[in-house]
Amino acid sequence: MSDYGWGHSGVKYRNHTITSLKPNRLYEFGLNLIYENSTFDRFPKIGSKDICACKTYPDVPDAPLDLRYHYMQGNQYTLEWTPNDDNGEPIITYNMKS
Repeated sequence: MSDYGWGHSGVKYRNHTITSLKPNRLYEFGLNLIYENSTFDRFPKIGSKDICACKTYPDVPDAPLDLRYHYMQGNQYTLEWTPNDDNGEPIITYNMKS
């Protein structure tokens, strides 16, 4: 099945499970109807306002990258890191443990 348009999935039944969808993405689905006489139809029609669409849930953010610490003085350190992909779920705060 194409990531960018219509594709053939080989489905011959009235239900089908689609796997490996990415988090926080909008997907639109449609059907190509192929009849025994080799004619076909499409649902929804091209340009139709009737669409079958769903959005997947966001996923948990990925762990930060490049965690570094710097000694300041006494028992003081600073931490630095590079935020990673939030996967559609904005990071509000980081909790530090020592």
